[in-house]
Amino acid sequence: MAATKAYRSRRNASHVIYEDGDNKIVFSGGTLDWRTNNPGAMNARGGFSSRHGMIGSSSPNAIFPDYQTGKAAMVARLQTPEFFDASINDAIEDWAQTAPSDVAAYRADVHNWTGLDMKRKVSSLSSGEFESMRAAMERHEGYIQGQVWTMSKVQATKSKNDKNFTDFKVDGSWISKSAAISLAKQDKLDAVVSGDFLRPSPGQPSFKSIEEEATDEEEGEDPNHKDKDDK
Repeated sequence: MAATKAYRSRRNASHVIYEDGDNKIVFSGGTLDWRTNNPGAMNARGGFSSRHGMIGSSSPNAIFPDYQTGKAAMVARLQTPEFFDASINDAIEDWAQTAPSDVAAYRADVHNWTGLDMKRKVSSLSSGEFESMRAAMERHEGYIQGQVWTMSKVQATKSKNDKNFTDFKVDGSWISKSAAISLAKQDKLDAVVSGDFLRPSPGQPSFKSIEEEATDEEEGEDPNHKDKDDK
């Protein structure tokens, strides 16, 4: 995935949407750190994340285009003097920025999972020890995976009066308007729901431009029926 833009879904708070060219990839469920490719739960504010690959935000987290970028940003932050010249204990307190009881639990987890002397300076750690500390911090922050899918697109439409679109072709199959609206509300179809209507997302072709002419049979008429004017 080479996403250049990402944001929290307006319809579903537990979804983050990544835009990769014409495709929209949905990260659903899991933890916020996973949905934002942000293993260190780094804040979107302050400028550091922006200088290290941030492509959006899902408050309070910065969103990174992939896990590797988010991990690299975390490493870079831990190597700044604020953390690198501090003891592991003090670095965790500054990183967590939370209640003392939570800091104590954070420190205990890192110590139990790494076996490191928490009074050591971060700068004294070997590369392996540093990564062990970072991975323990990621584990404590809660990097738990959910589901990922790519939104489907409306491939064709049908209408009865050139305005009221009644059928939509999605993934090669025709579905009703209500079914299409349901998919859009779940962030599974790239379209905008407006009341009882569906309209294209910005940048998508108009439904009229991809309309297919409905046959009598598809409109519920007997295909063998002959009107008086039929020849």
